[in-house]
Amino acid sequence: MDRKLPFILLTIVGIILSAMSCGTLEVGLEKTPQPDFALTATVEKLIFDNNNLKTEIAAPSPTRPVLPTGIQPDQLTKTPINIPSETPVPPQTSATSTVPAGPRFSNVRFSTQPDAAVSQRFYVEGTTRVYAIWNYTGMNEGLIIRRVWYLNGIEWIAREEPWDLTRYGSTGTIRDVSIFDEEIGLQAGEYALTIFIDGVPQDLGQGTTFQERASFWIFEPDIRAPIASPNKYYTAIVNRGGHLLIEDPNGKLSELVITQEISDLAWFPDNRHIVFSDRDRSKQVNEVENIGITHKLWVLDIDTGERHLIGTTDENYHSPLISPGGRYVAVLAGATYKEGCQASPTLAILELDAEFRRQAVYVIDDFSGFAYSEPGRYLIYPFDTTNPGNWDSETRLIIGLWWSCLDVSPIPDGVYLLDLERKSARRIGDL
Repeated sequence: MDRKLPFILLTIVGIILSAMSCGTLEVGLEKTPQPDFALTATVEKLIFDNNNLKTEIAAPSPTRPVLPTGIQPDQLTKTPINIPSETPVPPQTSATSTVPAGPRFSNVRFSTQPDAAVSQRFYVEGTTRVYAIWNYTGMNEGLIIRRVWYLNGIEWIAREEPWDLTRYGSTGTIRDVSIFDEEIGLQAGEYALTIFIDGVPQDLGQGTTFQERASFWIFEPDIRAPIASPNKYYTAIVNRGGHLLIEDPNGKLSELVITQEISDLAWFPDNRHIVFSDRDRSKQVNEVENIGITHKLWVLDIDTGERHLIGTTDENYHSPLISPGGRYVAVLAGATYKEGCQASPTLAILELDAEFRRQAVYVIDDFSGFAYSEPGRYLIYPFDTTNPGNWDSETRLIIGLWWSCLDVSPIPDGVYLLDLERKSARRIGDL
């Protein structure tokens, strides 16, 4: 045996031990160092703790909209979002399209409640919180999720965090992201959201067209100022769009109604009863029309707090105008539109009894005396789509009317006096 062999072997062993002390041995291939599991556990705990901390917004830059005091957008709560009984809504695709493989978000919708069955895109100013809800599939631990919110088209706030697979899983529905202001409510404007997975923008819609932004709107309330009773003893105040408060002469406030949105309010001459419209925007079609908006019409007794319905959602009565004695309420019915010879809104007059409950309803066809009046053939509509007219007395209403698809000369459009006692109509002027 060669006497040099032990020396050579010892030399090789020494080289190997020296290389191992450096962390990586290269023998034609690169070996990835083994992870430090203690350090990894510490980092994961820090990420978990940080994700559960309540985040606050830094002051907006001068080029961005100024937020109301106390607003905290895109709050990520600790509420579990994977509900076992829920089946995630699959993404909508066309017959020829294919669902992309890998992680993806889809079908973003908005609601005031994280588990609401009905979503909507339109709200009134003063709404305190709106949740962004969306579906996800194919998610993996550590994917970087970035959410960017826009207010009136300007980038507003951004959130970025790794996907927590332990908490959310790979497939399900996100329900714990919201923007809110619990003090004064969210300000009016258009809010939009974009979401990225590892820098890739997601299709947030339901159709075949790629939709990078999902939007909702908040509108200014119709009632912005207090409304005093006829004797000036009480004052009705609408707060946050849907909270009705009554203030007495001593300044004491009583909150009598909490609803989605109060769009109209008027006092009866007895200084005790109020009529108001309760607006529902859940089926509103777009941000520039009132098609899809519906109303309920209520009478409220401010002494007892009791209220009763005098107009249903299907009837869609709004813009109430009370007669001088309080026996009748003229209203508009329906949204504003014109399609062919059909149009809206129409006119209705509600007759109330001594208990302020509805006794009868009168419409245009119930009045005689029009030059052209045949139910179902000649369609007559209020000229002003925001006002049902003016009361000339307790039983006489003055209103502008026009005829749809009536080609005659002279045209009968004009100002009419509707007499509820005689159920007659008389033209008294031009529009």
